[in-house]
Amino acid sequence: MPKMVEMQPEELLRQSLVSLNELIEKNPLSAIALCRRAKTNYQLNDNENALVDINQAMFLEPNNPSYSFLKSIILFNSGRIEEAILASEDAVAAELEDPLLYTHLANLYLEIDSLKRAKIYIN
Repeated sequence: MPKMVEMQPEELLRQSLVSLNELIEKNPLSAIALCRRAKTNYQLNDNENALVDINQAMFLEPNNPSYSFLKSIILFNSGRIEEAILASEDAVAAELEDPLLYTHLANLYLEIDSLKRAKIYIN
């Protein structure tokens, strides 16, 4: 799941957000819809609302490591590196097999000047 998402034109993202809001209003317990809205908010640089949605999705489906990965990306975008590392480590611990996760985690460790830890995820 959260492959690095190509940016779409803002208008399309806003249209998607309207549709997702309607969907979630009808089914507030849809973790998938909340995750998609989190991704859309992230793409619109609305990290605060993206975190609210991804946290809710994680509450509803606590065993989905893709949600932890997306949370890490959002936290990184918010400048919250230490929290992003923890979220990524959760995804690794849950055995998410996504090369982008390991690259992301290596980059996070480089952000805090921990080359030794970064090398673990580069190799």
